[in-house]
Amino acid sequence: MRRARAIVGLGCLAIALVGVLAGGAGMAASSRVAAHLSITPITAVFDPANKATDYSVTASNPELGPNRHLLIDWAIELKLVDAAGAKAPGETDPSAGAKVDPTCNNSRLPGGIANGVGGQLLRTWFSDESTFVWYHGDVGSYPGSTYGCKHLLMGPSGHQGVVTVNVFDDVWRCTASINGTNLTLTPVEGPAPRCFNLVRLNLEFDAHAIRRALTEEREALAEIGRQPKDADKKLEESHVLLTGHLPLASHVAPKARADLVLAATLDEHARKEPDTKAGNKQALTDIAEAIKLKKAALPLVDAAITAQPET
Repeated sequence: MRRARAIVGLGCLAIALVGVLAGGAGMAASSRVAAHLSITPITAVFDPANKATDYSVTASNPELGPNRHLLIDWAIELKLVDAAGAKAPGETDPSAGAKVDPTCNNSRLPGGIANGVGGQLLRTWFSDESTFVWYHGDVGSYPGSTYGCKHLLMGPSGHQGVVTVNVFDDVWRCTASINGTNLTLTPVEGPAPRCFNLVRLNLEFDAHAIRRALTEEREALAEIGRQPKDADKKLEESHVLLTGHLPLASHVAPKARADLVLAATLDEHARKEPDTKAGNKQALTDIAEAIKLKKAALPLVDAAITAQPET
């Protein structure tokens, strides 16, 4: 059976990764979530001096302390948050009403990465700061700048758009959003934030990939000696799935990871066996053992997922 060698060496790489990550191999999955990242809702208040709205959030992890060693990004997505044409409080101009204003994209604030139609509708700032500013003064409000917003396009929530903050530590991602801008000195608070366990999400993805790899291997078993090219393709897919989704040693039982690394190596060995009666026999043996190892590892990966809280 001809077996491609396009990914020869990945098995060795997977084994090497075990050594690199072995320092955390004995760490129980539940110990990774002893401290839960949390954030407050976003608070928004008008800053008349800068003709802007100031947004803030307090993020903390009991192990790290408030706003320390966390990754934080802020984004503005320009979109209707009020009914189209709804007027801002006190607005009497008949032409006024809520509408997306592409010029009010906060490009005055340095560091924003633009995406969307014409680079106008979505901007993200990777600032790692717990505060954020949306500038929304009229054109001419900022000396030396042509930046400005159109106040006739405001609605009940002010300028139309959603401000979102994402806060990350090594396990959790917490996100909060608030609609529009604030034109009063009374702070306004957005909805409650949501937090997601990234370790759990990654483990669920890994488990799905392992099950996919098992399917590819079982199909390869049926093709060896009959359709060698198809068998080779399925073994390669199984190998790529497994080496690309090996759970981190700190997140699963050491035996689960060791079994999966060995299974990936056996997949590669099976692909390199010669297309002879003896070679096909050895390939069948390797694949059968790789399937056995994956089936033994899956309950341990599933147990690690269960040990991780969802929110």
